[in-house]
Amino acid sequence: MRVFRQSTYTVLGICFWMTLVSQLFASEPDEAWRYTTSSDIRPAARSMDLEPQVPPEFEIEAKFSGDTQWYAQLRYGSENSRRIVVVLDQIAADPVQFDFYADMDRDRVLRQDEKLDGMGRSRRTRMAAELIREDQVQQEDRIVELKLGLSGSRLSVATVGCIEGSVPNFRGDGRLAVRRIDGDANGLFGDALDRAQIDWDQNGDWDLVTEQFLQLPILKIAGRRFGLKADRLGKRFSLAEISGTGLLDVSVSGLATGAKLQTLEAFILANDGSAYAVRSAHTAIEVPVGKYVLGGMTLTVDVGERDLWHYVFSRAENPTDEDWQTVSANVQTTLEAVGKLRFELGQRQQVIQPDDSIDFDPALFTESGLLINLCSKGRQIGSFDQYRSHQKCKIELMDAGQTIGSTQTGFS
Repeated sequence: MRVFRQSTYTVLGICFWMTLVSQLFASEPDEAWRYTTSSDIRPAARSMDLEPQVPPEFEIEAKFSGDTQWYAQLRYGSENSRRIVVVLDQIAADPVQFDFYADMDRDRVLRQDEKLDGMGRSRRTRMAAELIREDQVQQEDRIVELKLGLSGSRLSVATVGCIEGSVPNFRGDGRLAVRRIDGDANGLFGDALDRAQIDWDQNGDWDLVTEQFLQLPILKIAGRRFGLKADRLGKRFSLAEISGTGLLDVSVSGLATGAKLQTLEAFILANDGSAYAVRSAHTAIEVPVGKYVLGGMTLTVDVGERDLWHYVFSRAENPTDEDWQTVSANVQTTLEAVGKLRFELGQRQQVIQPDDSIDFDPALFTESGLLINLCSKGRQIGSFDQYRSHQKCKIELMDAGQTIGSTQTGFS
């Protein structure tokens, strides 16, 4: 079933790999911002199914105590971070008699020393949130809570604690305490469901109605508008009163006839290093005037089959001058999410000798320069289940209509 309209390229096969997301022109982090678990914040959880099948390309060296094991995979970090496999080793019929294992180093090998401490349905452990950027993999330790549901078939994950810091008090002297909260359990703090709490009255209490905000580009407080500049790791957060703003929305064109967009979450980068999230297509958000580019996105498409198609896109290279879109005051600007696809073969050798193996790094890019680096099928929307059934792709070398070589690969 075709999901995107066919472009002028004939694509025999495409292999996708994990790529790097850029955070551009960012200033040095403020060391005053720190992660803490001492707060009274109740963590927001996301849940996923536990499956009896061992995930593909996953090796087990650990010696389990129980007879039955259940598996789940999660991405704790950016949308192109490496997956962590969590294993529940059921020891007895009692649903709370089990061990947790987690492939914390993300090397797709489960070892005995990756067994987690603790007892009961809820266990807390250290887990690194991973942010893959253009030239490096950056990790920040968090404390996560893994909890087995009452049904015994679902696992929830939550980030414990928050990022604490402060900003200048725009109404006078001193500083205002700020807490940044992970609202979607991925260890990052700049996504659409993440929240910021600001102690405006400086009384040490945190009013969930008047002092809590979703991390939008523009915060409206006490009749005034402030531009929010924040990163996803939680190291940068600042507010500045603004007057000039425009509107920015994300459009999804290029879907095949009959295909319907179900969900979209786009990550937008500003040329001042800020990062924002948009959770739906064709819905404009207010942003400060400036230049913006898509940094990555996830989307779900319904093509009329039993399962939905899920995609993850990320930026593999620096945006070109043409990729940046200018948002002017009182003007609405649209970022195209997919558009016309661009295929690159990525052949490594310049000269091929008889009997040589040919190495390719094929890639499919969106019109705005995002690389499709994950494709999966599943029934669920809005949970980690969307990463469960990963698709295979086939690469064929043909001569005069005859296949003379082929290979198959999976997705990251």
